[in-house]
Amino acid sequence: MKYLSLKKIFAGFFTIFAAVTLLASCSDKDDPVNPMAGYPKDVNIEYRVRSTTGVTKADIAYDNQTGGRTTLDDAALPFSVKFKRRVEYATTIGFSAHATVAGTLIIEILADDKVVKTETFTATSNVGGTVVYGFN
Repeated sequence: MKYLSLKKIFAGFFTIFAAVTLLASCSDKDDPVNPMAGYPKDVNIEYRVRSTTGVTKADIAYDNQTGGRTTLDDAALPFSVKFKRRVEYATTIGFSAHATVAGTLIIEILADDKVVKTETFTATSNVGGTVVYGFN
């Protein structure tokens, strides 16, 4: 019968200990294999709309903090609303503005104080548009 030396036993334990320590120190939030890691999470969401051509009011609709839809008629521009919302992986949020005049509207979505989506809409009569952002 062959016996394992004490040196080999310690080497085996050390290898197992090192592997477990390495795996435990990996962060799920930056896992390139699992894009859903880090979700659900709380995000500060902000919607903004402004005009560069003097449009002073617009009808606005956006996905709110509960996942429902908020609509506002004739909201004064520039407009901004900010709230915290818990999002799952692949949650999509949308924000739209529409004015019954000619002009330009710049519509933005911010997540955790960073602009994640911005679009400019220009029209000669009814100006408006929708911006959508997906968390992934």
